[in-house]
Amino acid sequence: MEQNELQLQRYQIIERIGEGGMANVYLAFDKVLKRECAIKILKADLSDNPVTLLRFKREADAASKLHHPSIVTIYDVGQSDNRHFIVMEYVKGTTLKSLIQQRGAIEKNEAIFLMEQILEGIVVAHKAGVIHRDIKPQNILIKADGTVKITDFGIATTEGSVQLTQHDSVMGSVHYLAPECARGEQATSQSDIYSLGIVFYEMLTGEVPYKGDGAVQVALKHLNDEIRPVREFNNSIEQSIENIIIKATAKNRSFRYQSAQDMLDDLKVALSDDYKNVSKVVFKSTDEGETLVFDEIDAKKTSKVSKNPKEKRKKQILIGVIIACVVIIAAIFAIDYFGGNGDPAMVKIPPTEGLSIEEATELLEEAGFEVSERVTYELHEDIEKDLVIRTNPEVDEEAAEGSLIRLIVSEGTFLVIEDYTGWLESDVRALFENTRVTIRVEYAAESSREPGVVLSQELLNPGDKVDPSISYEMKLIVSKPVEFVIPDVIGSPIESAKAIIESRGGVVTLIPQNSDTLTDEEFVQISFETVIEVNPTVGSRYVQEEGNTVELKYWEKTDRVVVDRTMLVAMIERYDQINTTEAPAEMVNRLELAYENATRVNNKKTATQTEVDSVAQALSVAIQDIVNYVPEPEPSGNGS
Repeated sequence: MEQNELQLQRYQIIERIGEGGMANVYLAFDKVLKRECAIKILKADLSDNPVTLLRFKREADAASKLHHPSIVTIYDVGQSDNRHFIVMEYVKGTTLKSLIQQRGAIEKNEAIFLMEQILEGIVVAHKAGVIHRDIKPQNILIKADGTVKITDFGIATTEGSVQLTQHDSVMGSVHYLAPECARGEQATSQSDIYSLGIVFYEMLTGEVPYKGDGAVQVALKHLNDEIRPVREFNNSIEQSIENIIIKATAKNRSFRYQSAQDMLDDLKVALSDDYKNVSKVVFKSTDEGETLVFDEIDAKKTSKVSKNPKEKRKKQILIGVIIACVVIIAAIFAIDYFGGNGDPAMVKIPPTEGLSIEEATELLEEAGFEVSERVTYELHEDIEKDLVIRTNPEVDEEAAEGSLIRLIVSEGTFLVIEDYTGWLESDVRALFENTRVTIRVEYAAESSREPGVVLSQELLNPGDKVDPSISYEMKLIVSKPVEFVIPDVIGSPIESAKAIIESRGGVVTLIPQNSDTLTDEEFVQISFETVIEVNPTVGSRYVQEEGNTVELKYWEKTDRVVVDRTMLVAMIERYDQINTTEAPAEMVNRLELAYENATRVNNKKTATQTEVDSVAQALSVAIQDIVNYVPEPEPSGNGS
């Protein structure tokens, strides 16, 4: 796909950095958050395939609810032009597969360092009910500083979910495929553990344990062949490390690690003085074809076995005959002597929740059980540090007297993430001040909220459980004051001007002006309901804080009628041109009175049209009388 074939408003696609059967991966730039990201885009020809589409959505659903430093963070999920995409953290680095291909076997301590990170991420996924189902070095990214990022939950599923197809359980790469998946059975968390064991093997040896001409041949080897011991490649690797791989890759799930946490616990103590020199874990076939496991890290009771298969088989047959005879004789003796059978008594596991390790051990030993020296620690919502959460087997289950019981003990209570919307940023920071949760803040202009209020949160969501021993990141979207330059809205209709300023986040106060103070000449020149003044002034920078408003002044509409004073003004101007020298006093007085009335009414802002017309007419008549006046001729001086 060309990088500009799909247009994503928020994301600028830069280049393609990866390609798979289902999707392509691109390096992109988030134009809103100003950061690089990776975008996985479902291929166009698969957009209408319901199985592929569901698988793609499952990847988004599975990965988006997982928050851990060892798991690639999902930022966004969307659809554009019927193309589905996932936006995720961009990891600068290489795959574990490339690292192995470049360097061969990885040095033991570095391999353990990487494997611990991988296991920590898978532990979080399994606790969330997510099974990866395609764990392989190609899906593990390594940053330059050695940080691990697990990616590609493309065929992940949740415990109890419906399988997409009959072939789904064998979709994962065949070199890392658990035997039960090769048989077509549904994958479980223990299938992931098997894949982890193969990955660890490849890290330490530089190659996968099973090779073949085709996928079927490799799958059959997973079912039938034993793994070549790691120590045959490098005898400096401690037996305790090899034992972890043996237990992780056990073909019988009953004796494989029951959880990724158990495998992680063993890895963390494998190089300690108590465990690094233990004997090899041995799986021994019984007549029923089942498997017995002798785990030195747990029990330290494993005896050495012959390395010669033929000799081992002969010894097994001989020992089997001897044991059978002994068992028969012992059974007969037990029946005769005790009047019953020799089966060990079955005892219920007593409740130990909330007890100290010492109290729980004493209680279990009194009930007839042995307590494992190895304790599994995990976080709990309520139970305080160093108190027992449960046992394995669990309370009220029946176990043979003398069985080994393991304690699962609280390493402290986890923090449950709340909804911090509406909190002050400072309060959220104070809450996480002494934790390993890093607060990252993005500020958003919001005029309706006071500055510093949390508008939303990302990466850690309400209800998420935070392990205090692990680093997390939470992003807060926090309100900040709106800032903008006052636009030039003078002369604009008042409602339009108000909308323009409000669209920029400002709060507007409308201040109407009374036009009654204007003269008629001024009145006829104004525009009603338009802005005549803005405060703060146009072009100034405005910060929208509580109590601040942008004031818009305008002329308010009125019922006032403009009086026509044209004739009145003309008569007043004509008055100044009249010569009253020869006019009779009575006529002049009438003119002066008419002029006074005319100027009085003309100076009156609220005069009616009738008043104006009346005084204008009176002045006009008085002026006309003067103009038309003809003085009588003076009497002649000659007598007749």
